[in-house]
Amino acid sequence: RSYRGIEIASVAVATGRYVSGLAQIAEELLALTAADVLLLAATVDDEPAAAKRTWIDLIGRARPSAVSVDLREVMASFGGGGHARAAAASFSLPPGRAADDAVAAVLLDARERVEAQI
Repeated sequence: RSYRGIEIASVAVATGRYVSGLAQIAEELLALTAADVLLLAATVDDEPAAAKRTWIDLIGRARPSAVSVDLREVMASFGGGGHARAAAASFSLPPGRAADDAVAAVLLDARERVEAQI
């Protein structure tokens, strides 16, 4: 999606378990696309299944062309942090919250926060 000349890409992934290197995958996706900003949200389930909680790992990456975008600020609103061009947050969903709906809502919220900076 383009907003004021800045391309913002959103990606949702259901991993089912923790995936090491997910931030690097976000970097690769940014490099492979025409996006200026990439937001990646992955759902991760706790183990064992008896104590199951679902987490969302939200990762943001931005090219220097997205001059006004500060992903550290965006991720701080989700309890995370990082740098202006590379930041992330991780948080658990309330019990009973549908992961697909939550991921869509989180990506929309994050995208709106990015757009507010442009």
